[in-house]
Amino acid sequence: MKILRILPIIALSHAYGASIDFHEAQKRVLGHDLIKSTQFQVKAQEEAAQIAGAWGDPMISVGAMNLPLDHGLKRDVTPMSGITFGVAQKIPLGARASKKEDAGMARAKQLGYQSEFTSQKLLANFWAQLIAARRQSRDLAFLKENESWLKSMVQVSKKLYSNGKISQQALLDIQIRTQQVQSAISEKEALIDQINSNIAYMLGSSERLVVSGTPWEKLKATKPQDDLQQEAFKAAVVAAELEQSAAKWARLPDATIGLNYVKRSNIDGRGDFVGINLSMPLPFGDTRSSTEAMAANQWLSAKSNLKNYEQNKTSMLYTLGQEAQALEEQIKLTQKSLSFARTAKEVSSKSYRLGGVSYFDLLQSELRLQEIEFKANELTAKLADNFVQQKLWNSDMVIK
Repeated sequence: MKILRILPIIALSHAYGASIDFHEAQKRVLGHDLIKSTQFQVKAQEEAAQIAGAWGDPMISVGAMNLPLDHGLKRDVTPMSGITFGVAQKIPLGARASKKEDAGMARAKQLGYQSEFTSQKLLANFWAQLIAARRQSRDLAFLKENESWLKSMVQVSKKLYSNGKISQQALLDIQIRTQQVQSAISEKEALIDQINSNIAYMLGSSERLVVSGTPWEKLKATKPQDDLQQEAFKAAVVAAELEQSAAKWARLPDATIGLNYVKRSNIDGRGDFVGINLSMPLPFGDTRSSTEAMAANQWLSAKSNLKNYEQNKTSMLYTLGQEAQALEEQIKLTQKSLSFARTAKEVSSKSYRLGGVSYFDLLQSELRLQEIEFKANELTAKLADNFVQQKLWNSDMVIK
C-alpha cells in the first residue's frame, strides 16, 4: 500500500549499538521484564492456591501439670502430677478447602491470561512507537527537503533584491521562514531521539532497530485469535463462583482434633494417661453470613464485567472498522491534494524566479504543501494506530 510505504532506517544516536531486525526486536519485547513480572505473579498465585487448600501445620505441645508448690514442684508427690505431650490438627470439614484451592487456581488462570494480554499490550505500545517514529521521520524528511528549497529561494531573492525587483521585507520574510523550518527540524530530531529512546527501553538493550524492515503491510491483516481478555473475565467468573461455594461451605466450621499423652510418676500404679479432644467454633456470628454475601456480590460483579466486555468489544471493533474506512478515504483525498500542492509549489517557484508571482504567493504555496504533507503523515499514522487497536482487540499482535 502506498500509504504504508517503507522509509529508510531511522538514525539513532551514536550511543546505540549494533542493529537488529523487526522479528528479533519483537522477541526482545516479548521477553521484557514487565512480562516476566506478571508470569512470576501467576506462579505465586498457584502457590497461594495450594496454601488455601492445605490443612495447615499440625501443632505439638509440651507441658507440666499438677506440680505441688509446697513440695518443690516434684512430680512424684501426687498421682496426678506429670508431663503432658500433645499433638493437634485442624481439619476443614466439607469441601471448603478444596473449593478455595480450585478458586485460587482459577485466579491463577485469570492472571495467566492477563499476563499473555500484557505481552499483547506491550507489542501494541511497541508498534505505537514505530508508527510515531515513521511519522516524525517523514515530517523530518519533508522539512529537510523544504529547507534546501528555501535556501535556494533565498539565493534567488537576493538576486531579485539586488535588481530591485523585490523589497528588503520580502527577502527578510523568506529568510525568517527558512529559520523557522530549521527550528522545526531541530524539534523533530529531538522528538525522534526521544521515540528511539522509548524503543530502546522496550527492547531492553542499546541495539539499533532497522525500521526499514518493519512489516507494515501485516498490520491490516488481522486474524482473530483466542480472546485473552475475554478468557481472563471468564476465569474471574469461575473463580468468584468457586469462592462463593467455599463461603457456603464455611457454614460448616473447621474441627480441631487433639491427642494428649501424660507421663506420670506412677506412684499409684495406674501408669501413664492418654487423652483426646475435639473442638470447633460455633458458627453463629455474622462473619460467615457476611463473607457469603460478599462472595455472592463479587460473583455477580464478575459476570457483569464479562458481559460488559463482550458488548464493548463488539462496539469497539465496529467503530474501529468504520474509522479505518473513513481514514482510508481521507488519505486518498489528501494524496490527490498533495499532488496538486506539489505542482503548485513548483509553478510558484518558477514564476517567482521570473518575477511572475510575489514572495507572499511563493511562501503560501510552500506553507500549503507543508500543511497537506503533515496532514497526510498524520492520517497515515492514525490509520496504522487503528489497525494496531484492531489487532489488540483480537489478541493478534504477534507478527509471524
